[in-house]
Amino acid sequence: MSYSDTITKLNQSAGRPRMSKAYELAGAGGFIRPDLLAAKLEAIQMGEFPRMHLQLRERPRLAEALLFAQWKSYQSGGLQKLAREMVDAFPQRIGLRSVRNMKPMGRTGFTDIQMWTLVEGVDSRVLRAMGYPAVDIDESVADEARKDLVLGGRFRNPDEWRDFAVEKFITMVPGYLAHLCQSEFAEFSERENDLWCFDGFLDALIDYLDRHAAVTAGSIADTSIRERMANEFSFTQSQRIAIRIIGDTRIGKTTIATNLCAMWPGKMRYLEVPSGQDMSAFDRALVQSLGELPTPTGTTQHLRQMAQYCYRATGLMLVVDEAQFLYPSNFTERTRPRRLDFLRTAFIDQHVPCVLITTPQGIEDWASFDEKTHYNSDQFKGRLSLTVDFPKKVPEEDVNKVAVHLMRGYPLAWAQKIAGRAFNTPTSLKTVQAIYLRACWYSQGAHREQISIEDLRAACDDIVPLALVGDLPGKVPVTKTAPTTPSTRKGFAGMSRPSDFKDTDEAVRGRRDDAVLLKSS
Repeated sequence: MSYSDTITKLNQSAGRPRMSKAYELAGAGGFIRPDLLAAKLEAIQMGEFPRMHLQLRERPRLAEALLFAQWKSYQSGGLQKLAREMVDAFPQRIGLRSVRNMKPMGRTGFTDIQMWTLVEGVDSRVLRAMGYPAVDIDESVADEARKDLVLGGRFRNPDEWRDFAVEKFITMVPGYLAHLCQSEFAEFSERENDLWCFDGFLDALIDYLDRHAAVTAGSIADTSIRERMANEFSFTQSQRIAIRIIGDTRIGKTTIATNLCAMWPGKMRYLEVPSGQDMSAFDRALVQSLGELPTPTGTTQHLRQMAQYCYRATGLMLVVDEAQFLYPSNFTERTRPRRLDFLRTAFIDQHVPCVLITTPQGIEDWASFDEKTHYNSDQFKGRLSLTVDFPKKVPEEDVNKVAVHLMRGYPLAWAQKIAGRAFNTPTSLKTVQAIYLRACWYSQGAHREQISIEDLRAACDDIVPLALVGDLPGKVPVTKTAPTTPSTRKGFAGMSRPSDFKDTDEAVRGRRDDAVLLKSS
């Protein structure tokens, strides 16, 4: 089936009219439909567009960058926010190259001679953007526009050129990316009439993927569990297989999975299976994992088929959290696991890489279902290449890292106090977060810009009283800021002693002016 036939079929099945322009397909908000991008990538891989196939081979990560842009178009701020982020990440690329290479010689900016040199290289596209719409009528009209720029006093300062380029770039990016991802006529090559206000946009977009991943990774602590899950995700995606991760509800699986998917949306997407037995709810969640919101005109069967097509055509990995809900919670002897059967036949059997994350309790529920219904789970289990079991108890080092991450900018001893209180609780990581949030709440109530030692002491006593953890011996030193490396087991001793709070309080008072502040917003 050709690309045009695929697009027609997708639009008809979705109850959408066929639109001729990719800008119209993008809509006013600049959304990139996942099915249209999938159709284009599939057509390229099938050899329908040889030039674009060659361009993808020359830039191996370009498909990942386009899938990243599709995901970004559905996030808060959309593609315009992506444009602003790229301006901040690559300031040396924004604006006309001739302007960037010329230093102003006048006191207030460029001289007349410099302005003549600059405007001679300005073509009709830039002139139209500057407010001269009639420059295409005749070359003399364009010359008059250039003369007006020199004599009119506009764009004398490099900052004016830059602000102008930034404004146009942010306005142009949504339509440009929508056209690039959804139109069969848009090739993946930089042309004269593409984004003239930004040098090498596609190469910069590919470079931006790693920057985005690094920033997103910093939003959570780099624990041993996170490192192991990242390795298993990479293994699954590269080998295009299915694996299962089993871990208790208290080790942070969901937080880590959502963070990894947010780091690499051009490679993987996150799906949280809704509870219950409603297949339509599962279909809607499946489509939302691609970014697109279900429309009232689309049937759940269409949503299911569209999601299956998108994952198969793009090579995205599906991360299925709360996989225990793939089995029905209420069942009889004749009940079939429709969700599981669909995932197995439409995804795993089609070599779509899948990671199933579940709890040990979920495995027990699956066994009860098999026993009562006589369902043959071996068909599903036999397709899993690996089962990874995580420990029930969160390592002490991880608890320390989470506390240090939350309390970054504060003395190390403060983070150690939180970790010491939380480590022996059943939900140690959640307890660390609860203590931090409670301390922030106390600080906000007192109209302080930072957490004080009194806030931290009260929060620890509220969430985990001393009677629950005992009075541990020892003390810990106080440093100005939390180090990047985790502390050792010895450093945890004495986190809960009231005397430690007193010593720390006195030490902090002596270096209050030097401490790094952290707003508790």
